[in-house]
Amino acid sequence: MSLYDQLGGKPGIRRLVADFYDRISSDPGLDRWFAHADHTRYRAQLRAYFAVSLGGPEEYRGGDLRTVHGGMGISRAAFDTVIDHLSAALLAVEADPDVARKVTKQLRSLRAIVVAPPGV
Repeated sequence: MSLYDQLGGKPGIRRLVADFYDRISSDPGLDRWFAHADHTRYRAQLRAYFAVSLGGPEEYRGGDLRTVHGGMGISRAAFDTVIDHLSAALLAVEADPDVARKVTKQLRSLRAIVVAPPGV
């Protein structure tokens, strides 16, 4: 069974992303990246990305992560804060602890793609 299914399919991903996005978009330490974001579009892209990356049947039409995040100057600390918010969101939606660990591990593995190289 996919992580997508274990999180409750489309409704489960919708709940997870709603909680997660509320957390990251209201964190003052992440304001630099979210203050002027198109929140409706970003939530939709995030839902599609989570669904696809966690094994769901949805379609993600956004850009690849390296292109989307390139030039944003995302630090390792900011990335880790986002992962912390993901962990809190998974807890809030009462995801099974083993599933939550797997989801967090999978998204943490994207650090090298999302985080800007030192000095950038």
